[in-house]
Amino acid sequence: DVVYAACHYEHVTPAYASKQDYVLHLASDAKHKRTRRLLDLWRLGLAAQRDLPRLVLIGALSEELAAYARATTHVEVLPRQPEASLVAYYQNARAVLVPSEIEGFGLPVLEAYALGSPACYTLGTSMEEVLAHYTSVGGFDLDVPDSFWTDLDAALSMKPADIEAIR
Repeated sequence: DVVYAACHYEHVTPAYASKQDYVLHLASDAKHKRTRRLLDLWRLGLAAQRDLPRLVLIGALSEELAAYARATTHVEVLPRQPEASLVAYYQNARAVLVPSEIEGFGLPVLEAYALGSPACYTLGTSMEEVLAHYTSVGGFDLDVPDSFWTDLDAALSMKPADIEAIR
């Protein structure tokens, strides 16, 4: 049986006017979350002199991965946040990056759109399944850097009305 699992933030008012120049990733050492791969891509983008927003990583990371992230310019590493703070980070982000290979039920992209931020997500996952009816913006192949940059640019260019329609 497939049942509807409500997004925890369905009834929170999204924030469109308060966007700050950062993208958000809920970081993890778990290999399937692909935080390290995202950081590798971010470094490639910076080396290519892409005009990137700050990448904010929130989560409990090993000291090794946290040090790798801190050694990358335009990256901020934060520990797990209290609920109100996490909601504010979601609302103020220009986009939420979810490079996971596996993500149960597509909830991260639902949370992003519920709080007024577009999502960039890995194609071929439950996140694509959840959003396919509404948009293809943000879907990328993490192993193809050009796909990531194209879809990140598209997500960052989304208008509030488009985000609201997907929400």
